[in-house]
Formats: sequence, structure tokens, C-alpha cells
Amino acid sequence: MRHRSSQIRLRMPRAAAVIRAAIVLTPLLASSLRAEVLTWAIGADGNWNVATNWNPQDVPDEAGEEAVIPTDDGPYTVTLTTNLSLDAIRNDNAEATVVLNGRSLWLGTSEGFRNAGTFYANWGEVHGNVTNAGTGVLDIPTGMFLFLGNGIVFENDGVALINSDRGSADAALQFTGSGTIRGSGEIQLLTAGSFWDARIIGSTEVTQETGHTIRGEGGIEAMLVNEGIVSADAPDRWLRLFTYGKTNRGLMEATNGGILSIACSVSQNEIGVIRADGGIVQLEGNAYLVGGSLESTNGGWIEQVGSAAYLVDLTNRGEIGIRQGQFLVFRGTELVNDGTIAVNSDGGPQGSAIQVESDVRVTGGGEIVLHTTGAPNLALLSGQTLTTGPDQTIRGAGSIQVELVNEGRIVADDVDGHPLQLASGTKTNSGTIEASPGAVLEIRGTVYNDGLIVADPAGSVHHLGGWLINAATMRAEDGGEIECNTAEFRNLGTVEAVGAGIYRTPWLPQHYDPSSRTLTGGAWRALDGGSVRLLSMPIWVNAAEVEIRGASSGFYLDEATSSALAGLALNASAGTFAIDGGYGFVTGGAFENRGVVRIGDGSTLEITGDYRQTVPDPFVPGRMPLTSVTGTVLGADPIQIESGRLEGTGNVVADVVNAGTVAPGTSVGTLTIDGSYTQGESGCLEIELESNLAGGFDQLVVSGTANLGGTLYVPTIDETMVQDGDQITVLTCAARVGEFDDVIACPGPGLCVEPIYTEASVIVVVHELDPASAPEEAGSSQIVDFRASHTISGPVLFLLDLPDAAEVTVSLHDAGGRRVATIVDGQESAGHHEYPLPQGTRLSSGVFFARAGIRSPTQTTVRTATVAVVR
Repeated sequence: MRHRSSQIRLRMPRAAAVIRAAIVLTPLLASSLRAEVLTWAIGADGNWNVATNWNPQDVPDEAGEEAVIPTDDGPYTVTLTTNLSLDAIRNDNAEATVVLNGRSLWLGTSEGFRNAGTFYANWGEVHGNVTNAGTGVLDIPTGMFLFLGNGIVFENDGVALINSDRGSADAALQFTGSGTIRGSGEIQLLTAGSFWDARIIGSTEVTQETGHTIRGEGGIEAMLVNEGIVSADAPDRWLRLFTYGKTNRGLMEATNGGILSIACSVSQNEIGVIRADGGIVQLEGNAYLVGGSLESTNGGWIEQVGSAAYLVDLTNRGEIGIRQGQFLVFRGTELVNDGTIAVNSDGGPQGSAIQVESDVRVTGGGEIVLHTTGAPNLALLSGQTLTTGPDQTIRGAGSIQVELVNEGRIVADDVDGHPLQLASGTKTNSGTIEASPGAVLEIRGTVYNDGLIVADPAGSVHHLGGWLINAATMRAEDGGEIECNTAEFRNLGTVEAVGAGIYRTPWLPQHYDPSSRTLTGGAWRALDGGSVRLLSMPIWVNAAEVEIRGASSGFYLDEATSSALAGLALNASAGTFAIDGGYGFVTGGAFENRGVVRIGDGSTLEITGDYRQTVPDPFVPGRMPLTSVTGTVLGADPIQIESGRLEGTGNVVADVVNAGTVAPGTSVGTLTIDGSYTQGESGCLEIELESNLAGGFDQLVVSGTANLGGTLYVPTIDETMVQDGDQITVLTCAARVGEFDDVIACPGPGLCVEPIYTEASVIVVVHELDPASAPEEAGSSQIVDFRASHTISGPVLFLLDLPDAAEVTVSLHDAGGRRVATIVDGQESAGHHEYPLPQGTRLSSGVFFARAGIRSPTQTTVRTATVAVVR
């Protein structure tokens, strides 16, 4: 270098500099060999390569030199006129401008170019770090590019302007290799209207760190890793992300009416957010968003405008609209939708779609909305398997053609006559499929229902094709209609019409046999004014579950009021026939029950012929015939219980012949027979005793004669409150004839009962089985001795000593209270008596209780004895 200053400076020959570079310096020596500082000296405009403009008078243009533009000299411009290579540049003057002028800067130290004024980059390149202070401006004008070299750090606490004069020629900040943008400042992109006017370009990774912002309008082509903010904030202008994929760990937003347009992949971590905050986020073709979240707020929205955009394993909290002619693709495994995704959002005639390209589960509390003003295919959901979580909703009008597993809600809610179709692709429903008021849901593909299919009031569900397998509930609510117009329907669950709801079908080949006029399947219910219309299908045999509740409900053959059940004569083994809520049913003649008949509160079953409850044929395991009456049964002829049970708390206005079981109450209660009651040897009267208080025990009330035989059965109730000595009336009648042949009675642990017969009642007396707990009754003056004599190998004898002649009953019971033998029953004289077991009685191993009931003019007492048998 030439010496251009009056100051004395020690210059080292270049050869010596080479030697110096090879020496390992101590920290002290290294700190003393700082770069030579050359300061702009004229305080006015000038060219960089004029030595006299510097102090010392030397052009800073080589390694070991640092150029400084000092503060407090006022505004001026320093213009580069040649390429430069030096250690560093410092523009400390906030009013000074450094003009790159198409040149190349090579900066050898990490300080690079530090700018507190303006760096006017009218084309050129910088190799080295650039620091823009809070007052600094990096100005890239129209038609100019600034190239930043590989590995550069652009630390910006000020502002960088790309296309600062908003011209229509391209301007760009281009990274020629990897780079980092940091600081608290911003890069602002400005255009004349086209995103090409202002761009950030780079084919390798460029990272914007937390705290920094890129904003405005233009294009970002760089392979950007965003940890700060990317903000499209120019009203009605685009900031476009395109060409190379982006990574977002911060915020990308459209705000202030701006438009953020995405035409590339954006991969986000769990804190990455793309947000429409008072602006529009546009997804162009090839937009491929992975992870993170999409959001909208303050009137902003997200819209798809390109041919295909992709959402992969992300969370949507925004309003997404898919415009006509476009389709949005779901990929990955799970999409969390807490917002809205609208298909064919602008209702256009070209239509749009969601395409599911992998097995995707959509969770969250949001909704997918299908919108069409024409054919259902204009709003389409198609592809592979889509699973919707419990709080997710698909609604609107359109066509669902995916393999769908619905745990949430599928709702037809268009009131302008455009249906929501469940079309091709199997649908499995464990949630709700619904036609809302005024809307139509069409089933045209296979549907397995394990949840609820419902027609809301004034809503319609039409089954037009494809198998519909109902394993749960289908319901037509007040004014709603479900209509089945195909043979491909199976009811394994419940079909019900509620209120003014209607279920209608003109054919039911899976569940109606026209030759026998038999109805099968699951449950068919007309409730509270609802109607089940099985058109031209009279039912003579019921092998399903039929329930009618409410006086205005019914099963009909036509669109009028012709009853489909007028000829019902047989309730088969698998059948249940139930009426309730004031509904009255009159048979067309005799009626046979092999299944379950229930007559509920306020309802009446009127039988114009015989009523027979018979042995099930075929037998259904775990199911015996039952007639349950809490309403009223009117019988022209006797009610014959040949098998199973008659139970309840209602009224039977007929004679009853019992060869099965009559059990008053449904837990405990009173059954009234307005007629005679006849119980044969195979019949059983079952009585439960919870307490001796009114309403605490079963009772059979017979207005006529009670002809008794068979068995009185008092089952064990662990929580019973009855106790020794309680006397409970379990049957009343106008007249009693006969007694029970057998008594099986253990109302509670350690308890048994003894029936006492009067002319118009049966009373049971509760006793303890333990002989130690059976003391003499109060007032008894004479001792009755009763015991058992038994050895392991000898016979069993029961010994009784009577002080007076008495009526004696001695019976033997097992540990459960069941009578296994009657040893004696009659008048006995005073004295000693020995009773063996009746001939042919063989006891198994166990403990047995003998009970002696003694009634004489002077006393009534009970004695017990215990027998242990070992075989």
C-alpha cells in the first residue's frame, strides 16, 4: 500500500505478514493487532475509492482494514465504484447512505457490514455478515437484487426494504447459500401489484430466528425456516410462499386485510401456527401443510384456491373454505379439526371435494360442511377410510363416498331440498346420523348402524339403496320420517317412531313372511303418537319386539288407520308384544302367547277369545313365557297360564287358570284377579316378603273363588326385614277351596314360613329354622318335646311328646327352606309318638330341618329339630 497520510505508521512487508500469520499469538499480542481503521473524512458525498476521502488517506480495500463512516456528520452518500475485500465496514451515521452500486463486498471478519444508516443495494453482492442497527435501513430498489453469500448472518434490528419504490421490475434479496436472519427488526416487501416485484430467494436453508419479522407483499421463494413472524399485512395484496419448502416454528399470518398465499410445503412443529387474523390465508395447488396448526380470527379465513392442497397431521382451528373446482387432500393418520372445513364454500357449479388419501382419523370439536346448490356430487367427500371422533360433525348437503367410521355426528341440514347422501363406501356408525328439521338424508350405500339414525321433527331419512344393517336405534321423531324403499334392510336393534314421527316401508323381505304373515327382527316401536307403517303387511304372528305406547300411536297397513295388528293371534317364542301409556288393543279372536306380553299403566288388552300362555316352541334359551300386567286385561274366556309367569300389579278381569307361575308385583306388589283363580298341581304362587308392612309384600287379590293346589313358593330375599312370628296375608278371596300341595319357603336366611288357611285368605307365619331360637310361646303352661333321633348307620326318627291331643303337622325342609317331605299331618293323641321318614324318602348329604306345628285348645306352638346326613 502507498502511504497517504502525514501520520507515521509502521507498515509490515507482505512477506512479513505471511510469516506473522504462521505465528501462534498470545492473547495480549493478538488484541494489539486489530484491523487498521479508516474513517470517512470529508463529511459529504463521495466515491469510496478516492483515498483523500479517508483518514488516513488510504482506500479501505484489503484484509486487515476496517472502514468507518462516523456519526454526527449529517446526511451524505458514499458510493462504491469497485469491488472490495476488507475486514469490516461500519456505517455509524444514521443519516449516511452507502450505495453498493452493483459491486461485490467481501468482508473477512464476523463483524461484517454494520449499518446504522442506509445501505442502498442497487444490485450487488455481500459475502460476510450484515448487521442493521435499529436506525438502519437496507434498501433494495426496483429492479435490483442483493445477493448474500453462503453462511451469512443478517442481524436486523432496523428495516430492510425490498422494492422500496414499489416499481414493477423485480427486486429481491437472494441468499446464495444457507443463511440466518435474526434481530428485532423486519424485512418489508413492497410491490406494484405482482408478487414477483419483491422476493426473498434461496435454494438452501435460511432461518429467521425468534423476534424477527418478514412482512408485506411479494414472494418468499427461499427454503425458509421461520421461528419468528411472516406477516402478509398489505391490504388486498399477496405475500406468496412458493418454490422451496418452508419450515414453520413460529407464526405465519395474514392480517390487516392481507393475503398469505401458500404454494409449497410447510412443515410445522407443535408451536408452529398459520393464522388468518383479519386477513386471508390461501392454499394454492401444491400447498402441503404438515403438523402445527391452522387458525383464523378477527374475521379472517382460510381458502383453497389451487387444484389440490394437502393437510397432514395438523390441527385446524380456523375457517377453511374449498372453492369450486378445487379439492383438499387429507393425508397422514390424524387431523384435529376444532374449526370448520367447508366443501364448495362458494356454492359454485363446478363443485369441490375432500379427498382422503390414507386412513385418517379426524378428531376435535369442529365440523366439515358440504355445500351444494345442485347435484350432491358438487360437494364431495371421497377416498379411503375416514374416522370421525366423538365430537366431530360432518353436515350440510352433498355426497359422502369414503369408507366412513363415524363416532360423532353426520347431519343433513340443508333446507332447500338438497340432500346429504351416504353413497358408495361402507359407513359404520357408532355416533349419530341425523336429518335435521326440513332436511333430507339419503342412504345409498352400505351402512352398519351401532349408534343412532334419527329424523328430527320435519326431517327425512330415505333408504334408497345399499344394505342398511341396524344394530342399535333408528328413530323418527315428532314429524320426522324414515322411509325404507329397498329390500336391503335388516333390523337387529330398534326402529321407533316417536310423537308424530313415521317409519314407513312398502316391503320388508328380511323380516316379513307374507305366507305366515310373521314379523321378525329386532324391536319395532310406535311411541307417543308415532306410527309404524308396514304397507300391505298384516301381522298375524309376532316374532319380533313390538311396542305401542300412547293412545294415538299405531302400526298401520296403509297411509290411513288400518291396523296392521288386527289379526294378531300368536306372540311367538322370540316375540314381545307390549302396550303402554293408554293404548288399548283388542284381539280379533283367540290369542296365544309363547313369548312376552306386557300391558303397561293405563293400557288395556281386550281378548275376544281364549288367552293361552303355552310352552315355547321353539324353545329360546334363557327365555320363558311371560304376561306382565300393570294395566288391565279383559278376557271373555279364562286366562290360561300353561307355562311361564303371570306377574304385575294390574287387574285381570277374567278367570285365571294357573299351571305355571303367578307372581304378584314386579318386585313386591298386589295383583288383582276380578274373577276366580284356579291353581293346579303344576301351578305355583310366588310370593316375595320384604317386610310385614303394607306394600312390603306380595299379595294376590281374587274377587271370586280361589281353588288352591300346587306350590306356594317364598324365595329368599337377603335384605328382608321379616322376622320370626310375623303373620302376613298373601292371598284374599271370596271363598277358598283346597290348600297348597307343597310349600317352598325361605324368605330370608334361617327363616321358613307356615301357611295358615282361612275361609277367605291364606296367611303365612314366619319361623326361624334354628331350634335354639324357638322358645315356648308366652302363656304356654305345658311342655311339648320334639327331637330327631339319628345315627350314622341307623334310620331317622322324629320323637314327639304331647301333653294333650293336638293337630300336628311335621315336615322336613332342606337348608334353603324347601319342603322335602311331609312326615305327619293330622290329629294326634296325647303321649309319645315316633315318626320315621315316609317310605321311599332318601336324603342326600347335608343339613335338614324338621318342623313340628302343634295346634291344640290350650296352645299353638312350633318346634324344630336338626338332622345331619352323611352319605
